[in-house]
Amino acid sequence: MKDIWSVLNLNPATASELNALDGVSTGEDNQSAPLKISFPDLKSHRDTAVATVSDWHRQEPVERIVNTILLCAIRDGAQMITVEPEPTGIRVRFTLDDIVRDHIQLPAFALAPVVARFKTLAALNLDELNEQSGAIRLQVDGRDYDLHLFTSPTSWGQRLELRLASG
Repeated sequence: MKDIWSVLNLNPATASELNALDGVSTGEDNQSAPLKISFPDLKSHRDTAVATVSDWHRQEPVERIVNTILLCAIRDGAQMITVEPEPTGIRVRFTLDDIVRDHIQLPAFALAPVVARFKTLAALNLDELNEQSGAIRLQVDGRDYDLHLFTSPTSWGQRLELRLASG
C-alpha cells in the first residue's frame, strides 16, 4: 500500500515549492500532467481539465486527492473504488479483475472533505447521512467515463463505493 504523497506524486513541501506557489517560477510549468481530467456536468472553472503541473499544484488538496484516486483507478483499469472509514484512517481500495487491492491509506481527518467532494461531483445532498446514490461523469484524456456512486453510513463515517464504466 502506498502513502498519499507517492500517489499524489509529491514530496513534502520544500522551500522552492512554496516559492513556486507564490509565483516564483520553478521551471516545471511546461510539464504536462500525466492525464487530463474534467467533469463536463459541472460548470465551475475549478472543474476543468488539468493541463500542467502548476495547474495540478494549484488545486485544493481535496481536489488533488480525489482526482488522483480517480485517475489512478482509470489508469489501473479498476472496476470499483471503495473508500472505507476506519478508526485510524481511511482505506481506499480498488477492485481489479474481482480482486480487491489496497490502494492508499488517508488520515481520518480527510474523510469529510473527500466524501463532500465525491458527493459534490455526483450532485448529492451533502447533509444527508443515510444511503444515497448518484452518478459522476468525467473525461480523462478525451475519453468518457461514468461512475455510479453509492454512500452508506458506518460507525466511523460514510463509506463510498464507486463503480466505473467507460462510455
